[in-house]
Amino acid sequence: MRKEKTKAPPTECHYQGGISFHKSNGQHILKNPMLVDSIVQKSGIKSTDIILEIGPGTGNLTKKLLEAGKSVIAVELDSRMVLELQRRFQGTPFSNKLKLGFRDFTQSPSELGILASSCLERSPLIIYFRSC
Repeated sequence: MRKEKTKAPPTECHYQGGISFHKSNGQHILKNPMLVDSIVQKSGIKSTDIILEIGPGTGNLTKKLLEAGKSVIAVELDSRMVLELQRRFQGTPFSNKLKLGFRDFTQSPSELGILASSCLERSPLIIYFRSC
């Protein structure tokens, strides 16, 4: 008698470092260091720029943005990612340059005073403030 193998139902969960990610929630983790470097380089960020990163995830891009700019405001919806970012940057030279917010940015971007700024610049993946 042959046993039929049953496949597990497809899931949208993916794992990195023990954290599960849900693509259905828009979670895509940027892991390629060359791609991260390329994004930061092509964005034209200056050391005086304040960068807004929406959905920083585990902070792979965040780290490079912190190295390039004056500071980073990171807005994350997933509380697990907020904890991961706090752990990752706690006690590092970047900890005072990172302002971390836990909220759904799509619901109230104006609460951060972002839409009223005349110094707002946009790059394909990054929003940042030029020194005016």
